[in-house]
Amino acid sequence: MIINHFPYRPNISSSIGRLGSLSYLRLSVNILTGTIPTAIGFLTSLWYLDQSFNSLVGTIPSVFGLMSSLYYLDLTYNSLTGTVPSQLCLLTNLQAVYIYHNNSLDCSNVCFYGDTWNCVASLSPLFYPTTSPTMEPLGNCL
Repeated sequence: MIINHFPYRPNISSSIGRLGSLSYLRLSVNILTGTIPTAIGFLTSLWYLDQSFNSLVGTIPSVFGLMSSLYYLDLTYNSLTGTVPSQLCLLTNLQAVYIYHNNSLDCSNVCFYGDTWNCVASLSPLFYPTTSPTMEPLGNCL
């Protein structure tokens, strides 16, 4: 499901968790506000999630760790705060994570295995690429 440039709803409904077989969700550039609902963790078939360029607030839900199929995650250009959940470490399929340009995210307790990790401790993005064919830990971003 792709919903871009469509400022129809001001927030993401918790009923999104009922779309259990959804595999691709792009909600970028929609002027979405509010928090990311925890019900999004029920989207266990989801492999692509893009909620970038909105006005989402609050923390990244720890239930993201339940989305075992997740390969791509983009939460850039929002107003997210708090600690990036360590549950992201459970997602062995996760290869690309983009969470820079948020208010203040603490990445100090996060490990990540994959090709791309972008995080922010202040306002400048950190980039940790790996070209290794094996999945190696990329370390913490501070």
